[in-house]
Parts: sequence; structure tokens; C-alpha cells
Amino acid sequence: MLARLIAPAEFGYTVVAVFAAAIGQSVAIQGIGSFLVQIATPSREQDRAAVFLCVIVGILGSALTAGFAVAVAPSLFGEREADLMLMVTPVALLSALTAVPMANLQRRLDFPRLAVVETGMSLAGPVVAVVLAVAGLEAEALIAGLLASAAVAALLSVAYARPARPGWHPKEMRAIAGYGVPAAGSSVLYAVSRNVDYVILAARLPAAQVGYYLRGFQLGSEYQSKISGILLRVAFPVLSRTRDLDEVRRLRARIIRVHAAVLFPLLFGLIAVAPVFVPWLFGNAWAPAVPLTQILAVGGLVSALGTGTGPLLLATGHPQALFTYNLILVGAYVAGVLIAVPHGLIAVCWTVVGVTVVSFLVLQYAVVERVVGIPLLETLRDAVPALCSGLVLLATAWLGVHLLDPVLPDVLVLLVPGTVALAVYALIMRVLFPATWRDLAVLAGSFKR
Repeated sequence: MLARLIAPAEFGYTVVAVFAAAIGQSVAIQGIGSFLVQIATPSREQDRAAVFLCVIVGILGSALTAGFAVAVAPSLFGEREADLMLMVTPVALLSALTAVPMANLQRRLDFPRLAVVETGMSLAGPVVAVVLAVAGLEAEALIAGLLASAAVAALLSVAYARPARPGWHPKEMRAIAGYGVPAAGSSVLYAVSRNVDYVILAARLPAAQVGYYLRGFQLGSEYQSKISGILLRVAFPVLSRTRDLDEVRRLRARIIRVHAAVLFPLLFGLIAVAPVFVPWLFGNAWAPAVPLTQILAVGGLVSALGTGTGPLLLATGHPQALFTYNLILVGAYVAGVLIAVPHGLIAVCWTVVGVTVVSFLVLQYAVVERVVGIPLLETLRDAVPALCSGLVLLATAWLGVHLLDPVLPDVLVLLVPGTVALAVYALIMRVLFPATWRDLAVLAGSFKR
């Protein structure tokens, strides 16, 4: 709805503000909240110190965002982008207020209440944005939706897990900082790596092209986080409670198998149907985003395999290794995008995919294998069922779309090949990879309950 109500250029104007919001959301939630999650029973002093640090981090984060928006952003990106960035400044404080309650819910493995918080966020943002877009606002409606999501998350999480009163406890604050600084740094660097391409493009290209890239990246790589977010919420507290490396390896293997088996058919299918799907769903104005979506979906497949590595390293006590890796990753993204941007958006997309592939292999070998003790080949092996079945799905859907596109309406062009391809995917998974099929059946059974 928003894509049809708001022009692509208006989406392009929001990327700097969204980048600032992503940084603001990262610091307290990962730097302070993750400390509380990975210890079984934090003391009252630790709880109070964590709340105190969250308040300070939230206030400072909002103040720094506002200062950058006023003093620096106009000359780098333009007045419109700077105004939107100023509008998003409360997100850092709202996220900081959310950090401790959400950590307490995660530590208790209270997934039903976590699901309510996530659902509230997912509903509030789009509803507010659509209402304001209908009323005539454009980029401002998108930012208002982001603010609404952050506000609802703060309200619901505090209602479910009321935090302790802030307290000054220097010893506990030092302990939180010892774990939290590299964890927060890793989270910030990860957010930078996921958004720095937007910022570079916003400074170099017209807003409409940035909007097309944003749409392609969201479809090909970002929207899978709607599913991956569930994995991340569950994986960190569960892995933090494991007894030994063997149990960690068994859990992680099942996580990778199921996660890939759920996401790969969606991404392979997207590659096949994007030429029809993107204009049909978002409008013809978004047709230039089609090739970008198809390329970036390749990177999305690789990213799906790497999802959960951050929680794994935090749960096993290696936040510094994660920080070092993310620092190198940011440098690679910045260098790659800066080199590619003069050659156009297609070059940028292939560069992002290349960096994603190389960084995944480096992370799994140099960090997960050599630091944690889980071999790279083991990670790749767990993805084989989804990869083999997904390639057949891709071929089936691609052939169906090309045969039916000239003769049938768009809805049927999407529905018929998509249904047949999914049926083929399920058949191959059930016959050739029964262990993964059983895991999917368990997952489906949990949804029914």
C-alpha cells in the first residue's frame, strides 16, 4: 500500500533517517540487554545498573542523532534527509527503554509475550504510516510509522516485564560494560553493514534510484528478517542455556536446516517471479527494481545461512570475535560500494552479493570454526536439503512464468507456477531429505498448537 501511495524518491529520502534509527536501536538492546540474557539469574543490583545505563545511552543516542541531523546531515545529504533524521531522534531513547524488559522476557523464554510485542510493533508501524500517507504525507509517513513501532514496543515490553528502578552500582556497571561494549559495538557495526550502502547511495545518486535499490534490497535480503527475527529471538537465550559444545552443534544444525528450508523456497521463488511480481504488487513505478531484487536475492540466500551466528558467538562468550569480524565487514562493504557506485546500481548489487558471500565464508571458517569449534563444512552440509530442493523450485517456477506470462493474467502467472513449484519442492524434501522434512513437520505442528 505504501509503495502505491508514496513515490520511489520519497523512500530514497528516508534511508539516512532509517540508518540513524538502526544505530539507535542497536546499542542498548544488544550492549545491555544481551548481558542480562546470557546470565541465568542477574542480581537486583545488575538489573538496576542495566536500567540506569539504558537511560543514559538512550538520552545520549537521541542527543547525538539530533546534533548530527542539525550540524552535519544537511551538507552531506540535503535538507530533506536532515529533517527526516531529526524526526527519528526519539527512537534511540524508546529502544533503550525497551532493552531491559525485552531481555527479561528473553531470559525467561517467555516467547508468547515476546510474540505479542513483535506483533504490536508489526501492526502499529504500517497502520500509522498508511493512515498518514492516505492523508497526504510522504516520507514523513514512513518515519512516523517507524516511531510508532518503537513506541508500541516500549509500552508493551514495559507492561509485560516492568524494569527495576535505575540505580548507581559501579561494580555491576563495569561488568555490564565489559561484556556489553563489544556486544554493542558488534551490533552497531552489523547495523552499519546492513545500511551503509543506502547512505553512500543517498550521498551519490538521485533519491529515486536510492528508492529502487531500497526496494530491491528489502525484497531480496531484508524482508527475510521478518522470519529470521523469530530465530534470533529464540536462538540467543536457548543457546545460552546449553551445557556443552555438542549440544550447541546439534541445536545449531537444526536451526540452519529449518531456517534454510523455510527461506530458500521464498527467495528462489522471488528470483523466478520478480518480473511479474514486483510491478503487480507495488505498481509499475517500481519496475526498475526488478533486476536489483533478483540479484540481491542471491545475497539473501547466503545471509539466511549466516543468520544466528551473532547469537551463537554471544551465547558462547565470544563478543570480541564478533566485534572484530563486523568491523572488517563494514570496511569491506564501504570499500566495495564506493568502488561500484560510479558504475551503476547493477554493479552495486553484484558487489554487495560478492561481499556477502566472502564475508559468510570468512565468518564461518575464521570465527565459527576456529573460535567456537563448529566446522564450515558442517554449516554448508546443513544447507544442502534446502539448496537442492530450492534449485528445482527455481527452475520450475522460472519455466512456468515464461510460458504463462504472455497468455494469462498476472495473478494466475504468479499463482499457478508458484503452487506447482512449491509442491515439487515439498516432494523432493520429503523423499530425499526426510530429517529436514520431519523438522518442518514439527515446526508446522507448533504453529497448529
